Amino acid sequence: MEVSVVWKKIEEISNRFFHSDLFILIMALLSVIGWVISVWADGAWVYFLFIMIIMTIFMLCTCKDSTPIFALMFFMLPTANIKEQEQFSNYTWLIYPCIVLVLSLVFNLVRFKPNFKEVLEPGKMRKTTFSMFLILIPMILGGLFKWWRNWTWMLIYAALFIVLSFAFIYFLAVWKDRQIQDSRKLFKTLMKMMVLAGLVVSIQIVVFYINLGSLSAITTCIQDKGLNLGWGSPNPVAATLILFMPANFYFIISKNKYTFLFILKTAFEFMLMVSASSRGALLFSTIGMIILSVYIFIKSENKLQMAFTFGAVFAVAIGIFVGFYQTFFHTIIERLSSFGLDDNGRFDIYLYGWNVFTRHPVFGSGWDFGIGLQHVNFSPYLFHSTIIQIAACSGVVGLLCYAYYYYARYRTFFKAKDPYCYVLLACMWIFEGYAMIDPILFFPPTFFIQLLIMSFVMEVQVDDFSCRAFKENGRVMKGIRKQNQSVI
Repeated sequence: MEVSVVWKKIEEISNRFFHSDLFILIMALLSVIGWVISVWADGAWVYFLFIMIIMTIFMLCTCKDSTPIFALMFFMLPTANIKEQEQFSNYTWLIYPCIVLVLSLVFNLVRFKPNFKEVLEPGKMRKTTFSMFLILIPMILGGLFKWWRNWTWMLIYAALFIVLSFAFIYFLAVWKDRQIQDSRKLFKTLMKMMVLAGLVVSIQIVVFYINLGSLSAITTCIQDKGLNLGWGSPNPVAATLILFMPANFYFIISKNKYTFLFILKTAFEFMLMVSASSRGALLFSTIGMIILSVYIFIKSENKLQMAFTFGAVFAVAIGIFVGFYQTFFHTIIERLSSFGLDDNGRFDIYLYGWNVFTRHPVFGSGWDFGIGLQHVNFSPYLFHSTIIQIAACSGVVGLLCYAYYYYARYRTFFKAKDPYCYVLLACMWIFEGYAMIDPILFFPPTFFIQLLIMSFVMEVQVDDFSCRAFKENGRVMKGIRKQNQSVI
């Protein structure tokens, strides 16, 4: 009896801590400190990642509302500081702690028994739930009739997406069981995580540039597109910033005295993103951020402070640009303009992807395509475009299933009709637009996981009935409902 009382007290304290801003801040600090120390002490980041995983495992064992696991999904990848890309294969053993993490999720499932019945019942199933089952079809059947397969990696990728699909459905069940008490608070918590994750990456970029030792070395690095944070090269780093950067607008739109800080943070992150010399990220983020800025200004409750800060930032930016043009900024401009509209070999890759698709048009060539042949051992061939990747790896079946998957996720935003939700939509659309010309969505899969988390948080903001996959007035649903009534 005493043990039960003590354990309940532990669960109570655990719930308060893991659902607090302090926990998110600690995860962000562990991520950035582990990365910074690894700049001088190679591999030190692993110990900090272990602490993050252990904390998350304890949370899963003690909390009904297990959504704090989202923090690990946002801060896990930026913790890694690996000197050379080829060394990633030396850390494949980290999959074992992740298995323990999955087992702790199973323990949470058994311990707290979320309500799966309502989530999986055909008459009440949401479109997003149904879409998660659909994308398993091309993931598992991709490359079905191809003579050569790397079965080990094919099974790993299939297992990963099975776990992700189950996780999405699991969290919907947690929400259905009212274990997530406040869905609006969850939305704000997500935005805080994204803002902090953007700050973590920004600090890493600054430390990387400082560690180069001089302004000329930084200029050369930008000119050679040499930014490397250990977990990502320039394109993934730029993609991370454009995914998290719009989240600052969530705190700009509402009236508060810190609006100017979030505007300054956005401007600083945009500058760092430009230094990565990623033309695709620059293109999509510039267009997206201009549209979002205009929209937020119209909807903002703090127009005066917003207008003054934007004006001051613009004026200072022009001053810095003019003052340092000859010594710094002309390098970035010359590099970007030297490429112009050059495809940088992408059209050849797209054509190759098209040829792969035409050879296996129904089920594609499988998500293991290229492993051990044209690319490094731990990744398939990357076709530099989400749609080409889906077509080449899973064929027409994949294109159809993923089309519904995108439809199911994004229609939710237009059901809500909320300016704050449109900020999250901007985060996702800017990123996914860029993903159409660069291989950033599926590999590493953390981006896919983060977008899935955003979709889930958005999903629980809208009413259940408007998101159902099957209309109850259809023949199938009528038959099911009649059968249920006869059983009763």
